[in-house]
Amino acid sequence: MIQRRGRRLLFVCLFLLFPTLLLSQTLSLAECVKQAVQASYQLRASEFRSQSARKDYALKKAGNLPQFFGLLSYEREQLTPYGFSRQWSLLQADWALGDFLLKTQNIAQKRAIAAGQAVEGQRLAVARRTVLLFIEALKQKEVNALLKQRLHNLQLHEKITRALWQSGSKNELDVLQTEAEILELKEEMEKTLSRRRLLLNELALIIGRSAADSLRQLPLNSAQIANTPLPVFDEERLKNHPLWRMLQFKVEAARLTQKAVRASQLPRLQVSFGFVQDGDPTGDGNYWLASAGIRFPLFQWNRSQIARQKRQMVFKTIRSEQSAALRQLRIEAQRALTELKKLKRILQLQQQRVKKTEQMVQMARTQYKAGLITNLEFLTIQEQFTASQIALRNTQLDYAAQLAQFYLVTNQPEKLQAW
Repeated sequence: MIQRRGRRLLFVCLFLLFPTLLLSQTLSLAECVKQAVQASYQLRASEFRSQSARKDYALKKAGNLPQFFGLLSYEREQLTPYGFSRQWSLLQADWALGDFLLKTQNIAQKRAIAAGQAVEGQRLAVARRTVLLFIEALKQKEVNALLKQRLHNLQLHEKITRALWQSGSKNELDVLQTEAEILELKEEMEKTLSRRRLLLNELALIIGRSAADSLRQLPLNSAQIANTPLPVFDEERLKNHPLWRMLQFKVEAARLTQKAVRASQLPRLQVSFGFVQDGDPTGDGNYWLASAGIRFPLFQWNRSQIARQKRQMVFKTIRSEQSAALRQLRIEAQRALTELKKLKRILQLQQQRVKKTEQMVQMARTQYKAGLITNLEFLTIQEQFTASQIALRNTQLDYAAQLAQFYLVTNQPEKLQAW
């Protein structure tokens, strides 16, 4: 009995704590991107526009088939000697032959496909923003960790300095310098934490959360990412980018609109069939009615030529936008690749700098105890070591950010799944 109650109590506790545990789970970059995509209102709006475009295509396709209507009519005629009524019921068909023969519904089909590509483009835009925020917040976390390590070293140094001052080997100025350095370092740590909280707040809202304090980031192995070979730039990949493909389908739709102009010049077929109840006493009585005819344009004040010129301008506009988009994608991809090459060279120098400054700290610690250097010189060397560590970590994370940008510009988001 006691065991059952214990199990029930444990179950209730887990049930109540489950939302908190879910919110406080550690998220990787790939998981953050996934949740941001799921929570994006802009992406949801793009999906609705895509669905609307598909429905518009279905409407256009159905509209190019014969349209059937029913007609019920009643009329009363009053002549001088007598009056009578006439009523009829007709089935009418109206068929735009030009739209059917030239398949103008393909215009709406291309626009629907373009709307689908716009969804993919919005997905990449959400991923791009999420990656930048995630890495920037992680950068502040890494900086704070290095500052915390330096604070620990400074606190140890402060104890040594105080002991040497109390023994008469050093003066009180060394203690005051160290304490001032500790306070300045704590101030910098507070600024770093504040910047990180702001970034996490924005990131939490993007992924659909309200509590940024529960958002925990899984560390990114930026050192390993920075050691990977440089990616190869294939310009053909840019033509797989959703933005370029969206404009390509818009270009095809604009080209097809010339068919819509020609279709408007073809006749419409109109057919009627039905029964007429004729109350005219001098007539032959009731009868069946069947009629067929075509309606075609004769004179429209040059509308067709103006429409053709307008569609040509629309086609040229979209073609220019497509060329501009391809150029911009090429610029962004080449800029990211150039940055990656530059960061590769900087990383090699910074790694050597970290090793040198670490050796300097070890030597300075020994020389300070021996009285060969001043306390201020020791603090400066220690600050140089921390600055070199921060610079290295920032560059590694910058490399990861630029590599992610390159993958997204060249439409390779699957490369981020392992991050």
